[in-house]
Formats: sequence, C-alpha cells, structure tokens
Amino acid sequence: NEIWNLFEQCEITNLENSPPRFPSFLKYLVVMSYYVFIKEGVDVAVIEVGLGGRYDCTNVIEHPALTAITHLGYDHCSILGHTIEEIASEKAGIIKQGVPVLTVNQHYTQSYSVLEREAREKDTAVVRVPPLSHYPNPPALTSETWGFQS
Repeated sequence: NEIWNLFEQCEITNLENSPPRFPSFLKYLVVMSYYVFIKEGVDVAVIEVGLGGRYDCTNVIEHPALTAITHLGYDHCSILGHTIEEIASEKAGIIKQGVPVLTVNQHYTQSYSVLEREAREKDTAVVRVPPLSHYPNPPALTSETWGFQS
C-alpha cells in the first residue's frame, strides 16, 4: 500500500489532465520487491528478470555481485530482435563494468561471441558453467532438498 501511494503521489504531481499511468504488474512487483529488500536490510537477493536484457525493468542495479545469462533462444523476438545475435546483444545489456558474467552451454553457439564482446567492453569475462551432470555426485534437486514440503 505504501508503494502504491507513492505511485499515486507521483501521478498527481507530474501529470495534468492526463489519465493515470501506473506501471505494469511486473514493474510494480519489481519496485515493491526492491523497496522491501531495502526496508528489511536484505544482504543478498537473486533477481529474476522479465524479458531480460538491456531494457528489462530489473536492470537498474548498477553494481550486482554477478550477472547470469541462461539459455538464449528465439523468444520475445518483436522486442529483443529476430536473429540470435540481436537477441544475445540485448540480453548482454545486463553485463556491468567489472562484474563477472555466468552463462550456460548455449544451443546457438554464435551467441558466445556477442556475449564475450560485450564483456570485454565492460572489462569482465564470461564464464561458461558446466551442466549439473558434469559434476560427480550432483545433489538431487527436489523440493525437499530446498526445505519445501510437497
């Protein structure tokens, strides 16, 4: 409620004779979560993106501990681009100056060069994380492993 009141206050002070323009539900949740993280003194948070990339509403953290780019594919093409290189370039928009970047084995290998170029420009490197099956005796990832009850 406190956050919604702030949005309403911004609308009242910034818009004259315009219909209210409140954020999308996702953007509202992102702002609300950051607000709660700050208010509660959260030390570490894993932030999942919406579409991901340069213009994602979660891409406001200037100095994250690390960034990660998961499997790239042909999704959200009308926003991210129509080639895997265009999509990789947009997704690489989360790469920050000097911040480590993790990625997984990409099906479209041409995306690596785009990610690595962006990383070089930001004075960092892309680290390819092997699949879980690569490790001896990988833990069973179940709801019980994480302490959730089925």
